[in-house]
Amino acid sequence: MAAASLLAHGKKRWDNVFPKQPVVLEANRLGTLILALKRKGYEVIGPTVRDGAIVYDRIGSPENLPVGWTDVQEPGHYRLMQREDKSFFGFAVGPQSWKKYLHPAEVRLCSAERREKTFRILNSESQSKHPFAFLGVRACELAAIAVQDRVLLQDKFSDPTYAHCSADKFIVAVQCTRAAATCFCASMETGPQVTGGFDLVLTELLGDKGHRFLVESGSDHGAEVLAELDVSPASEDDLQEMEAGVREATNQTRRIDTNGIKNLLYQSFDLHPRRQHTKLRQGPIPAMDDSQAGVLDRPVWHFGLRWLWSLHHVVSSGDRHYGRSLRYPGRRAEWRTLSASFRSALFSRASIVLT
Repeated sequence: MAAASLLAHGKKRWDNVFPKQPVVLEANRLGTLILALKRKGYEVIGPTVRDGAIVYDRIGSPENLPVGWTDVQEPGHYRLMQREDKSFFGFAVGPQSWKKYLHPAEVRLCSAERREKTFRILNSESQSKHPFAFLGVRACELAAIAVQDRVLLQDKFSDPTYAHCSADKFIVAVQCTRAAATCFCASMETGPQVTGGFDLVLTELLGDKGHRFLVESGSDHGAEVLAELDVSPASEDDLQEMEAGVREATNQTRRIDTNGIKNLLYQSFDLHPRRQHTKLRQGPIPAMDDSQAGVLDRPVWHFGLRWLWSLHHVVSSGDRHYGRSLRYPGRRAEWRTLSASFRSALFSRASIVLT
């Protein structure tokens, strides 16, 4: 139930979200948070170790979390290593994302059964399910979810699958206190500090006062769950330790210069060799009934096909041509792979002009 999420009808799930004072939850009491979410009907999803990587899956207890594990990430390199402590979230973002659950790649639309020579369409399965509670969402992932919400829910059309999967979700975010060599969220202003879009946010502390979590609520629903936990008020030392950890995660080796990046992307798109190979000409901007057209501050090209070689004999993923046999005109020859020069000549015959 993150504050940045919207229902399919476009209204916020609550209007009265106010900040709460941070409290301390002992690390050995983390399981009570998972149980509290389950009592409220949530299906808890969080990080776990599987096949040499930290992935997202269903979490039943703190033992399912990657306790004592961290990751080493470099360009083209990903490995897990044991930590010297028992940290629950001592790793960076892994190879998976929450989109696996919010926008699944496979969705059953309908079912049918065969009866003799006919098929009978079965009733669609019930859409009812337990809402998701995501445990361990980082700041950069919250930024990605916000983009998905804007594109798939808040635009002119709403994606029903995404709306169903994201409805009533509960987000337990985690502050990053370390950064991998591949992290660059600080330069993109999407992290490492979590600033919004959460119901609860945890900061894992491993200082002299022991293993514990600093917990803050970001919504009324988060405050309701927090009220069921055995917590204590946070001290000034706890807040300073949290700030030091987030500040440490900000020291990232990779950065992206975002100055003029929007125009750079547009220019790279237009000046790509493949774009220059086609015959394009620029024209006036026609009227567009598009909700996203207003964000474009550049000329808009509409393309149409003037002449195109018949491509029905080109097979995808093989570029093979089913030609006729010269010896037997009435018989087709076997498939053969098109040469690079023939493919180039084939596709260069297509001209694209402005309509």
